[in-house]
Amino acid sequence: MPRRSITDEEIGLIKAMLHRGMRNRDIQFYFNRQDRPVNSGRITGIRSGDYGPEVPEATDAELDA
Repeated sequence: MPRRSITDEEIGLIKAMLHRGMRNRDIQFYFNRQDRPVNSGRITGIRSGDYGPEVPEATDAELDA
C-alpha cells in the first residue's frame, strides 16, 4: 500500500468532523500546511470510505481537544 499523505489520527479526526456535518473546505482549514496541502478530494475519499476505511472515527473528546 502506498504511503498516505495524512496520518491515521488525522483521518479519524476528519471522519469525526464529517460526522458533525462540517464542510470539506472548513476541514481543510485545520489540516492544510504549507508543506502539505490536503485537497478536498482526499476528504471526499474519506467521506465515501475509499481512503482510510480501516481507521476508526475519533471520539468526540478527541475531536474537542
